[in-house]
Amino acid sequence: MKILVTGACGRIGSHAVRQLLARGVDVAGIDSHVHPGNLRELTKKIPLVPVDVTDLGGLLRVITTEKIQRIIHLAAAIGDHYDTYPWGSYQVNLGGTLLVLEAARHAGVERVAMASTHNIYPPNYGVYGPPEWRPIAEDHPPDPRRPYAVMKLACEYMGRIYAGRFGVDFAAVRYASYYGAERAIRRGNRPPDLLNRMILDAVEGASTVVPRGGDWVFDPVYIKDCAHGVICAALAEGPRNGGIYNIGGGRAVTLRQAAETVRRALPGARIEVGPGESFSDEGEQYHPPLDITRARREIGYEPQFPLEAGVADCARELRIMLGKGV
Repeated sequence: MKILVTGACGRIGSHAVRQLLARGVDVAGIDSHVHPGNLRELTKKIPLVPVDVTDLGGLLRVITTEKIQRIIHLAAAIGDHYDTYPWGSYQVNLGGTLLVLEAARHAGVERVAMASTHNIYPPNYGVYGPPEWRPIAEDHPPDPRRPYAVMKLACEYMGRIYAGRFGVDFAAVRYASYYGAERAIRRGNRPPDLLNRMILDAVEGASTVVPRGGDWVFDPVYIKDCAHGVICAALAEGPRNGGIYNIGGGRAVTLRQAAETVRRALPGARIEVGPGESFSDEGEQYHPPLDITRARREIGYEPQFPLEAGVADCARELRIMLGKGV
């Protein structure tokens, strides 16, 4: 079997390429901007073609030339910029996905497995918020609040149509908030980036101070488990028929517990986290933990990195990126 990874040079895409090769699967990759970056030495070990997912002709050429049987679709336009200019999100995230599906249809590709997002779900409320924090399952009614999530939800529905009408099997994985060296090194300041910040600060010998929000509950998933999850969806036996699967860390923790885990994994980490279930006076809401029961049952997904192991591995990767050794 040969699998095409779109967005192969990206954060999750590069890990998907590595894990597929480790499984003995033939891999080809495309990216709108081919560069060594995250793939490093692998750029010369696999067919890696500069093709944008908005280029139907380019997609068809790669799929037919490389005799692709399945596609892992990770190419995306992500960032706050697209909240202000949704047209860019539409072109890549919805338009590009439709072209991937259409290329798969015409080239006889067996299955497309796509990355989606937990932002499709509503912010925490009722039993999905404090104090119960019940994990949310895939059959919960969607309520996307950002253009990116709206596009991803539309892609999921279109994937089901292609599976039901056009013979292209389809699956989507909805990622929980993830952490990883590739994200941490960008030093984001939004609440979903706090765990990444803690790890980066610990590696650099800096202190992390979070005035409030220590009782916020989330289920961080390591970036390598994100790659593992979409691979499980791509390789699962039997048709997926448009199946949707939550991919999370498998264990909900408070931000304070996450900080304690960082301290255990990285002795010397200096982290202060204040109390409260929100990070603002306005009580801003965030997304609840994900229920991964379906992914475990139907596609054999099991997180490979418990939080402490993921934090330690993330720190190791960051040291390499920063030239600090292993």
